[in-house]
Amino acid sequence: ILINNNTQELLRRVNQRTNISKFDRETNKYNKMYLDTYKYMYDNNMLENKMYLVDCTNLTIEEQVNKVKNIILRS
Repeated sequence: ILINNNTQELLRRVNQRTNISKFDRETNKYNKMYLDTYKYMYDNNMLENKMYLVDCTNLTIEEQVNKVKNIILRS
């Protein structure tokens, strides 16, 4: 699960799109839901080494890709 906790950055990305959906407009809400879901699953021992959380806040695309690659290589 990739999350980004920078509200301004999320909104900037959404506002750059040509077509903005209802889902896009609620990006902060969904981002929080993804984080809450991960935390719930983690706390209840439900991840089974199959799900990972990557905080992409303030990272470039290249940095995000490298974080994901590192997780894949470790598992």
